[in-house]
Amino acid sequence: MTITTEGNIGIGTPSPGYPLHVESDGSQTVHITNDDAGGGNALEARSTGGGTAVRAYATSTESGGYGVDAYAAASNARAVYAFNEADYGAAYAVYGENVSPAGIAIYGLADSGEDNSTGIGVYGRSDSEDGAGVYGEATHTIGSSYGVRGVSAHGTGVQGEHQDTGNFGALARWFEGVYGESDYGASGIGVHGKWTGAYPGYGFGGAFTTTSHLAAGVLARNEATESGGIGVIGVHEHTTGAGYGVRGETASSDGHGVHGYNQASGNYGILGSGEYGVDGHGDSAGGYFEDTNGSGYAYVAYGDRGVEALGGEAGGYFGDTDGSGYAYVARGNRGIDGKGSEAGGYFEDTDGSGYAYVGYGDLGIEARGSDAGGYFEDTGGTAYAHIAHGTQGIAAFGDIVGGYFQDTDASSYAFLAYSQRGIEAEGSEAGGYFGDTNDSGYAYVGYGDRGVEALGSDAGGYFEDTDGSGYAYIGRDDYGVEGHGDTAGGYFHETDTFAYAYIAYGQRGIEAYGDNEGGYFHDLFGGTYAVVAANGKKIEGNGSCDFVQNHPENPGAVIIYAALEGDEVATYTRGTARLQSGVARVPLGDTFKWVTNPDIGLTAHLTPRGNCDGLYVEALSTSGMIVRELRGGTSSVTFDYIVYGLRIGFEEVNIVQEKKREAYIPSMANHRALYDRRPELRDYNALERFKRMRAAVGETDPLDLSAAQALRDAIVEFDPAIHGLEHPYAPRTEGVPGSHGDAETSAAPSSRVGPPDIPERTLPESLPEIINHKDAEIEALLAECAARQQRIEALEDRLTSLEALLSAPSGR
Repeated sequence: MTITTEGNIGIGTPSPGYPLHVESDGSQTVHITNDDAGGGNALEARSTGGGTAVRAYATSTESGGYGVDAYAAASNARAVYAFNEADYGAAYAVYGENVSPAGIAIYGLADSGEDNSTGIGVYGRSDSEDGAGVYGEATHTIGSSYGVRGVSAHGTGVQGEHQDTGNFGALARWFEGVYGESDYGASGIGVHGKWTGAYPGYGFGGAFTTTSHLAAGVLARNEATESGGIGVIGVHEHTTGAGYGVRGETASSDGHGVHGYNQASGNYGILGSGEYGVDGHGDSAGGYFEDTNGSGYAYVAYGDRGVEALGGEAGGYFGDTDGSGYAYVARGNRGIDGKGSEAGGYFEDTDGSGYAYVGYGDLGIEARGSDAGGYFEDTGGTAYAHIAHGTQGIAAFGDIVGGYFQDTDASSYAFLAYSQRGIEAEGSEAGGYFGDTNDSGYAYVGYGDRGVEALGSDAGGYFEDTDGSGYAYIGRDDYGVEGHGDTAGGYFHETDTFAYAYIAYGQRGIEAYGDNEGGYFHDLFGGTYAVVAANGKKIEGNGSCDFVQNHPENPGAVIIYAALEGDEVATYTRGTARLQSGVARVPLGDTFKWVTNPDIGLTAHLTPRGNCDGLYVEALSTSGMIVRELRGGTSSVTFDYIVYGLRIGFEEVNIVQEKKREAYIPSMANHRALYDRRPELRDYNALERFKRMRAAVGETDPLDLSAAQALRDAIVEFDPAIHGLEHPYAPRTEGVPGSHGDAETSAAPSSRVGPPDIPERTLPESLPEIINHKDAEIEALLAECAARQQRIEALEDRLTSLEALLSAPSGR
C-alpha cells in the first residue's frame, strides 16, 4: 500500500493517481463483505457535485470483462444498488460505460436457482424529477453496442415497472418504467428487447400497475430531427414459428392492444380495440397501407370512400381459403374481375326481395327482383330501361330511341323505337336475322337485294290479322304463297301505276286490273307468253289457244285441239237446211246478228248432201240467207252451210304492230321429247296427217318443206339455251354467311330473283320514232336520278339522327 504526499492511497500500485487507487493481477481487485444482519451497506458511493458516484471500466481487449460485477445471494438482496438523491439535473445513480468491442458497461446477474425467485441482476431507482434509475448509453458510432441490454434465457431481460398510483392532476406527466434513448442519426434504438428462447417469452416487457388510464407499461420516444425515426421497432429473427416483432395485449374489454397517437395532428390508430381488429382515425384517411416498392397502396376511410386502393396489377384482390372463389378489383380494363365455382359474383338487398348472380352457369347475369330483374338509367334521366319488368322482357325508354345496338366494328347496328319506326336495323350482311332454337325456321331481313328471306320446316312465313279473318303462309309445302281471307285470298297493288289483283276473290280464282294489261304470263323454258286483257284482246300471245279432252279410247292419253286463228276477229254460225222446189230461206241465229258487222265481211259456204245441179247464195245478211239450186232446179236436196262474219267493232285491229317483246315460235322441244318416248303418237300430228292425205290422192313426190323451214327460221323458234331467262328458283352456289351449321358445308338458302326482265324491243327505223324512243329513255333516266336523290337524302337524314344519338350524353 502506498500513500502519496497528495493523500492518494495506492494498493497494488506505487503511484496512485486517485484518492484510492487499486490495481491487481488476480481474479478480484476489491472484495468487500458486510455481515450486518440489519442491512447495512457493504459499499456506498455518493456524488453530490454532478460527478459520478461509481464508475467502472473494463478496458481489457479480451472479451468477457466487466466494469462492475455485482452478486447478491440473499433473498431480496441487491447485487448493485444505486441511489440518486439529486433534486434536479441529469445525475445518475449508476452509470456504466464500455469501450471494449464486446464488453459490457453494466452486467447484472440474478441466478438464485429458484424457479419462482424474484432476484434482480440490476435494479435502478431514481427519486429525482429528471433522474433515471438505470441509464445506459452506447456512444460507439459503429457496431451493435447497447446502452442497456437485457438477455434472459427464460425470464425477462429488462423489466421496467412504474408503481406510482397517485393522481397526476394538472401535471400531465409521463412516468416510465424503462426509458431508452438513442442519439445516433435516424436508425438508432433507445431500448432493444431480444428474445432467443424456444418457448413463448418477450424480448421487452413493460408493466404499469397504476389505476390511471394515462399510465404506460412501455414508452418509446423518438426525438430525432430527421424524418423516418421510429418510437418502437420490434424484430423477430426466428425463421419459424409464430413470433411477433411487437405484440400488444389488453385484458380489458374497453382497452386497446396497441394504441398509436400523433400529437401534432390528433390522428390515432388502435390495434385490438373492442370488436375491431384495427380502428384508425385521421384527417386525410383512417388508414394507409403500401408495399415496399410503392407498386400497391390503399387508403381506408379516405374522403367519401370507404376504401381507395391502387396497385400495379389490380386495385384489390379477394379470395376464399380453398381457392374456389376470388375477385380482382380494378384489374386491367375491368372494374371487378370475379371468378367462382358457383358464380363470378352475387348481390342481394337486405330484405332478399332482389338479388343477382354475375357469371352464373352459362349466363352472364341472372337477376331477380320483386319489381324487375334489372333497372338502368342515365344520370340526366333522359333514358332508362327495365329488364324482366311485369310481363315485359325489356321495357326501355329514351328521348331519341328506346334502344340502340351496334357491333364493335360498326358493320351493323339497330335502333329500337326510333322515330316512327319500331325497329330500324342495318348490317353488312343483313338488317336482321331471326331463328328458332332448333334451326327449323329462320329469316333474314334486309338481306342482299331482298327485303325478307325466310325459311322454315312448315313455311317460310305466316301472317294473320288480329281477328283471324285473314291469314297467309309464304313458302309452305309446294306453294309460294297460300292465303286465306273473308274477302279474298290475296290482294296485290303496284304503287306507281294503277295495277292490282285479287286472288281467290268471290267465285273467281284471279281478278286482275292494270293500266295496260290485266295479266301477263310467260313460260321461261318454252318461250310461250300470254297477255290477258290488253289492247282490246282477251288473250294475246305467241302460242296457240287449245282445249284438252280425255282420249275416249286410251285412258293414258288426252286429245288437244287448237283454235282456228286468222287475220281478223271473225264470227261464224253453221247449220243444215233443205230446198223446197229449189229454194231455201235460212234464218241465222239471233246472236249472230248481234256480234257481226252487217255491212262487210260476210262469207257463206254450202255443201249439198244429195244429187243436184249445184247451189248458190242469192241473198246474205247477218239475219239470214236465200239459197237456190243452179239452172232453175227444183229439187228438195238437204245441204250444210257455214256463214263467217267480222266481229263488230274489231274491223281496225292492227294485224302488224310495233314489237314490244319477242314473240318467237314457242319451243317444240317438249313435243319432240314426247315423240322420242312415244313414237306412235307422231301419227296424230298435222304433218303426218297431211302426208297420208297426199299419198291417198296419188302424190308420191317427196314433200318439199323448204319454204316452211325458211319462214320458221325467219320467225325463230324459241331455244331455252339461247333465249331462255334465268329460272327464279335456281339455287345459289355460294354459301350464305350467318346460316346455321358449318359455313362451308351447310345448305345455303335458295336464291330469289325478281320477275323476268322483258327483253329490249328492236328500235323502230323511222327518225321520229327513234327521237320519241330517246326521249322516253331520257325521261326514264331522269326518274331514276330523282329516285336515287331521294334515297341519298333519306340516308343523310338517317346519318344525322345517328350522329345525334352517338353524341348524346348517354354513355353509349
